[in-house]
Amino acid sequence: MTKLDELDAALDQTAKRFGSVDAFFANAGTGVETPGVEKGDPQEWHDMIHVNILAVLYAAKLAIPHLRKTKGHFIVTGSKAGRDTFKGSVYSATKHFVHGFSENLAEEMREWGGRATVIAPGMVDTAFFDEPKPTKIQPNDVANAVIFALSQPETAAVREIYIMPND
Repeated sequence: MTKLDELDAALDQTAKRFGSVDAFFANAGTGVETPGVEKGDPQEWHDMIHVNILAVLYAAKLAIPHLRKTKGHFIVTGSKAGRDTFKGSVYSATKHFVHGFSENLAEEMREWGGRATVIAPGMVDTAFFDEPKPTKIQPNDVANAVIFALSQPETAAVREIYIMPND
């Protein structure tokens, strides 16, 4: 997701194989080993910002020309952390960016009939965490949210879906 030329080639190959790109899901994200600002590791911040922010920008820049042709949909993974405040969390700040950017992108895409949605889950049982979280949100729950956003009629734009574990 952080290599523009590879992402551009993937989008072109997708359009060529399937005839168009109707939707793009920017689902990459990472955290840091050392949380906080005072004790945080600037190199970890750099790497996380590159994935959590720059990769989203790259994806949008390269996907928009394809999506414009189909009045398509850009979906991005935000987080509960992008809706709340967490003491000293640089990760949370990157997700705040994602939420704000998604709203701004939705406005830009609205001009030509496109849509943008941010999926904002709480804790999801993925490899992001060291230990399994079987009582938390499951990847299929996130997939269902994406399908819900994509399946809305042209008259409705779901800009955010906020999912929390039910435990």
